[in-house]
Amino acid sequence: MTNEAQYLVRVCNDFLNEKIDTVQFVERYQTYFENFQEQLSRDEFEILDFIYMACEYYQSDASIRETDPHLLDEEQLRQAVVKKVQSLNAIS
Repeated sequence: MTNEAQYLVRVCNDFLNEKIDTVQFVERYQTYFENFQEQLSRDEFEILDFIYMACEYYQSDASIRETDPHLLDEEQLRQAVVKKVQSLNAIS
């Protein structure tokens, strides 16, 4: 696993272990992914891009989520992150 992927997994684990809140996770993850996505392997990119897109669809406001079925709440974001971190660990 590349160093960049390892860092992104650490950010995910910090979120899953509640060391950082959802807003901090989304900001850190997206910033780092945007800056270093070119250093990821193809397989890493495909998995980690899914998490990036889940962050894009995260919406904390329930009234806004009700207007778009594609938007995710915190629990749905956590579930997406868990699934993809497991997928990434399986290929490394």
